[in-house]
Amino acid sequence: MKALKFFFLSLAVLNFTACAFDKNTNTDKTAAQRDHDLLVQSYEQVTGLYRGTVTTPDGAQSIDLSIYWVDVPNGSNSDGSTRYTAKLRARYRRTDIVTTDAIMEATYSPEKTPPEIAMTNFTGEPSVDVNNYSILSYVYGDTIQGTVKTGAGPLGQLNVKLVTKDYNVPEQGDTNEQNDRLVQLYQPLVGNYVGTVSPPASVAASFGVNLSLSISWQKDPTDQTGKRQIPALSGVFQRTYDSSGDYPTLQVDYVADTTPPTLNMVADGSTRGSTNFEKVVIHATIQNGVIQGTFQGNDRRAYPFMLNKR
Repeated sequence: MKALKFFFLSLAVLNFTACAFDKNTNTDKTAAQRDHDLLVQSYEQVTGLYRGTVTTPDGAQSIDLSIYWVDVPNGSNSDGSTRYTAKLRARYRRTDIVTTDAIMEATYSPEKTPPEIAMTNFTGEPSVDVNNYSILSYVYGDTIQGTVKTGAGPLGQLNVKLVTKDYNVPEQGDTNEQNDRLVQLYQPLVGNYVGTVSPPASVAASFGVNLSLSISWQKDPTDQTGKRQIPALSGVFQRTYDSSGDYPTLQVDYVADTTPPTLNMVADGSTRGSTNFEKVVIHATIQNGVIQGTFQGNDRRAYPFMLNKR
């Protein structure tokens, strides 16, 4: 009889303990969810896609600033399940050129006047990298203004305005989207350009040239698998008196964030079959369909030239 009483007493204690555990677990989860929801409610005041400029000493840079929140693990609940908290993030994108987006951690301080948003992708280590950003900004209604710095020092003044709160942030490292943007950047340059290289009269006579720019797909040098391809500008250079039909191919580096934009083009003078290609080095600017700069051939002398788009 005593054993039976002990059994029921033990069972009651176990039931009581289990109920207490469930209650603590529920309380734990409820508190975590409440904290999470309060953070999201605060962040939603500033989330959205903002568009505007960063004014630098060299001129204005067009940017998109996306502010959004993500869930990140933040320890465990008492039942062992993962606890999550909301963290604010910002994506900084140049829209006048195509570069890698900067994904930054952000903090929002609505209690300050005006409300403050601080954003950075610095890791804490000393850096001179121009792709490391630090932004201290302030919220004025649907406008955000502030100061942008990079690892190289102060960059300029930020001024962006809310475009929409209803948008999706593309995945970080979305190569398809970045490739599309590169094609859009290069497309206006594609075409045929005709003009003249003008050495000094004492050196050589002027000669006509044709330059054809196109978009080709090349292996991405950053992809260790060797499978991914990216769009790139390439050129074919022809002296107009050369009718061989086999002309050197130029590797083209287009720098869009200079004023005016610049083109650096190189053909390495390689041999293919029985053809010995000319070595070509071109440094030029491009504006309103006009390419002008210096041309260097096998004689390694730099001569001025100007080409017009047909």
